[in-house]
Amino acid sequence: MSIAVGMLETQGFPAIVEAADAMVKAAQVTLVGYEKLVVVVSL
Repeated sequence: MSIAVGMLETQGFPAIVEAADAMVKAAQVTLVGYEKLVVVVSL
């Protein structure tokens, strides 16, 4: 079996949960972590 590394980027927490759920159900996937980024734009 080959090994692959991937990253997932979305806008919104529900989208990442749905995508991670689909990955875990479709293949032998291990989720190792996540980061929440907050972007503040001031004009």
